[in-house]
Amino acid sequence: MNLDKSWVRLPSSPSGNRPSEFFIAFIKLIEKDEELQSKIKVAEDHEQIIDIAESAGFTFSCLELRTYSSDLSAHYFPWATKGNEFRRNFFKRKE
Repeated sequence: MNLDKSWVRLPSSPSGNRPSEFFIAFIKLIEKDEELQSKIKVAEDHEQIIDIAESAGFTFSCLELRTYSSDLSAHYFPWATKGNEFRRNFFKRKE
């Protein structure tokens, strides 16, 4: 998969890695798809977002989603307006 990555401004992670092409493609799809935006907005945890991505044909890890989540600030991301503590809790593993 060869995608134009100029539209996305996700920085490298602390380890120097860039987001995967699948992750970038999924974020790009969300930007254009209001139905996916609606599903993402009501997700109660990271696993639901991963499931939504997989149902759309995209595979990436929770770690990747968590790593770049602070850069994902569009209104449809559940943590967008709720602060860093909410975002951290959103990515905690279920007991």
